[in-house]
Amino acid sequence: MIALDSGDKIQGDATTALEVDYTIHGLDNNALKQLGDGQLPAAKGDLYTADSVDVITGITLVNTGTLHNHVNLYLLPASGTARRLFAKDLLLPPGASLHFDGKVIIVDPGSGYTAENNSYVTTFNNGNLVAGILTVTHDFQHQYVGKPVIIDNNDKVVEADDIDFKSITQLDVDLTSQVANGGGAIVGTWRVIVMDSGTPISRDLIDDAAYDASWASDQIKGASRKRIYTEMQQSLLIRNLKLVVNVAVNKLDVFTRTGGAAPDASNPVVIGIPDGNGIVWRTRAAAYLSGTSQFIMADAANYWSKGSLDAEIKTAYVYAIWDGTGIIWALGGYAGFTRCPASTTATDDDFFLLEDGSTYTKAVTEYCVCVGKIRYQYDIADTPDHTIQATVIDAPQIIWNPKSDYGYQKNLATTVTAGADIASYSAVSIVVKQSGLYVITGKVSGKADVTSENVDAYIKTGSATYASATQRSYGQIVSVVNSTINNHVGAVTLLNVGDTIHLGAAVYGGSTRTLYGDNSAVGFTHLYFHRID
Repeated sequence: MIALDSGDKIQGDATTALEVDYTIHGLDNNALKQLGDGQLPAAKGDLYTADSVDVITGITLVNTGTLHNHVNLYLLPASGTARRLFAKDLLLPPGASLHFDGKVIIVDPGSGYTAENNSYVTTFNNGNLVAGILTVTHDFQHQYVGKPVIIDNNDKVVEADDIDFKSITQLDVDLTSQVANGGGAIVGTWRVIVMDSGTPISRDLIDDAAYDASWASDQIKGASRKRIYTEMQQSLLIRNLKLVVNVAVNKLDVFTRTGGAAPDASNPVVIGIPDGNGIVWRTRAAAYLSGTSQFIMADAANYWSKGSLDAEIKTAYVYAIWDGTGIIWALGGYAGFTRCPASTTATDDDFFLLEDGSTYTKAVTEYCVCVGKIRYQYDIADTPDHTIQATVIDAPQIIWNPKSDYGYQKNLATTVTAGADIASYSAVSIVVKQSGLYVITGKVSGKADVTSENVDAYIKTGSATYASATQRSYGQIVSVVNSTINNHVGAVTLLNVGDTIHLGAAVYGGSTRTLYGDNSAVGFTHLYFHRID
């Protein structure tokens, strides 16, 4: 279901105006009724406007035209921006109907649907067979499971022995053991068939210009009703990408599964990169801006300030950046970035290490998405300093847009002592590099050398100037004993990129006042933060 507040709108459009019928059903102020009907316009238009708190339980679209229509539905809040309700430009064949309940999409292609709508068609004859192998060129990128079949003009089904996808534009079909049409000419189609509980299913996937992630139940002959289920699996958002640790263990190669080398025209990588209005399919099919599709982690570079503790395994993330023309590979220290940060300092939280040789200039206006995860060890006593892990659970992974892992602990490095009160000041501070909701905790450890002592702790956020920042939390501990006081504070708050988190500290008393840092005991005074949304 889809919940609407008063004034919210359902909008839609199709490739061709007045060809796709729509009906909308649901609850109008808790009364069950038909909420709207009509035909989709060619440009985004209003289909229904809520006059109360309403609930959409079902939307039906029917393509009454003779050609495919790409359809879209949107939710426009009364004061906001229209957002898509399902995948952009979803393909609706002629005569087909789409049924959407706010969660699941079912498309019934209707009795006029033919297998060729979801198949690539080619013609060939025995002259195309070389040692029993039929070579077919095509325009689509495929990911198929199972054996292909050939259907000739007499509706004879011939099952191939094997299939080999040579590249994005070529496949070889093995007909060695087949005598097609008694050795005569064959003119027909090829399809890839997967047997699912006895029901043949053909899968038509993507090209670089348009994405149709759909499954089609395809009875080869005499089929009655069929369905297409929209597939929104993570595996479809990254196509043909493979991360390989180089023989030089401080290097990571960005390869393709099909070619086992950097992407090229025959072996491209396709990635869905959100651009603020939805996912757009972008392709890397050659070197771009002199990038070599390889990361080189330099010696003595403490990337993202993650430290060089011996045997400690650290995490980094592979990103795909779209600059409006091509994909650039980058390696970041944390997941969760959606725009390319511009930092050029390797120790910064938001530093992006570009692929070797790249001439790309980083710009925060350009979108990126995380597509992989690696684990590495950094030890300055090693040669090289960085060892990218290649085995078992620490091996490189392909993963699209994981939840942000941004956050860490920062300690007060050096103990502060004073003969007068230590007034409240920013003892530890961090500038955040991702917007979101944060959990923040802090600990202040101190003492004074007389019988009465106060240790105060503050969390402030926002301004880089401590006095101007917004106070989020405060704690005070008073003791009449000459002993160390550990004061803990915490807060949960929303922060924007560039906001500063301050751990404020103060120590009051007599004689010597002490605020403990790492040189007295590691972690005595520290600030911890972690993005949770």
